[in-house]
Amino acid sequence: MEESRGFDNKAVMGGLDRFIQTWAEEMAAQLGDGQAASGLLDTHYSGMTGEERGIWATKWRSFLDAGSIDTGANGAEIDVPEPPKAKKTRSSPSSERTKKPATRQPAPPGGLPVDSPVDRLRGVDTKSVARFQRLDVATIRDLLYLFPRRHIDYSTIARISEVSPDEPCTVVGTIWESRTIKQGYQGKRVDTEAVLSDETGNIKVVWFGQRHLARTLKPNTRISISGKAGVFKGQLVFESPDYELLDHGQTPIHTGRLVPVYPLTEGLTARNVRRLLWQGLQEWLVGVEEFLPDEVLSQCHLMPLQQAVMQAHYPDNMASWEEARRRLAFDELFTLQLAVLARRQHQANEVKGISVQIDSQILAGFYDSLPFTLTEAQRRCVDQILSDLEKGTPPMNRLLQGEVGSGKTVVALAALLAVAADGYQGAVMVPTEVLAEQHF
Repeated sequence: MEESRGFDNKAVMGGLDRFIQTWAEEMAAQLGDGQAASGLLDTHYSGMTGEERGIWATKWRSFLDAGSIDTGANGAEIDVPEPPKAKKTRSSPSSERTKKPATRQPAPPGGLPVDSPVDRLRGVDTKSVARFQRLDVATIRDLLYLFPRRHIDYSTIARISEVSPDEPCTVVGTIWESRTIKQGYQGKRVDTEAVLSDETGNIKVVWFGQRHLARTLKPNTRISISGKAGVFKGQLVFESPDYELLDHGQTPIHTGRLVPVYPLTEGLTARNVRRLLWQGLQEWLVGVEEFLPDEVLSQCHLMPLQQAVMQAHYPDNMASWEEARRRLAFDELFTLQLAVLARRQHQANEVKGISVQIDSQILAGFYDSLPFTLTEAQRRCVDQILSDLEKGTPPMNRLLQGEVGSGKTVVALAALLAVAADGYQGAVMVPTEVLAEQHF
């Protein structure tokens, strides 16, 4: 933004020196290296020439793109040559805004575990905690596993002259003017109205009931908006689109990509939930540990867990989202299967059952009384069930599965008869009154 103004020290209110002084601690922590921090932060920007400001900005951009400042063997900073200006193309706004962040993940703040309360996130107060609890989110891990219901594809970057009604797209441009307008009964609703322009034309944008945006969206501010344009009085108008201020090195989370749509509750807006999720992913995802062995990941062609969680929220494309969904579905079924096996083992070791003495003569008489002969499959099922009943421990826990008319009822009746013949009680339960009358 400063570069687009010719390095006039007016990109932020009060100048960059005041901005750096305010955020020096956070910026130094991000730089990491003390000498690098000293070289970039202990600088009087207002006293530089235009050329010196350009070199200083280039070093910052090099750090933001690479994740660190290159240094020589003696630790001195290496001057980074100013990159040549790229030719202006249609895709250049998109490519600037979709730079991927550095791959290294920072440790969770203060070494806190990912199961820390959700209020450890910046911007989460007591009221927000109560609202998140309505979504069953109590910890940061819960938040990371609050997956979106769907994604809106805002990856199509369009020039203003190419915008069509009711077609989702992203437009990158400059605020020409912005103002507040009063609407509704007695003017009680105050909207923000802005004119967005690019090299192909202008378009009106309205945010209903968001008067504060008029102070944020100053003239000459570069932003991207994503949404669908409608037609009002014969003109195309964007109504309450998602927006994002464009800064170098900042990854877009509201526009220009597959944007997640999360479940919401009263008091939580889509924009705030996306912002908090992004903060959690950037700062706390490293605390989500992989629990599957490498050989299982390789054999089943599964995405690593941290990558799957990230791609489930902010996928690079729909193919990545499908891979992430497959990995997370595998985890859900895998843990369910482990729970079933653990329960079965507990029953085998701890739960005592009743051993039923099988009277073969009574069962033989039952078989002879039937107007048909049991099939081989029915005989096999009856024998396996009677074997479990005779053992007693662990208690039998079986599912008898078959098509309609395959003879499940007669198999269950044989087991019930064996239990009753040994002096115990049994019951047949069915889901409807009609079936109950038929069985009776």
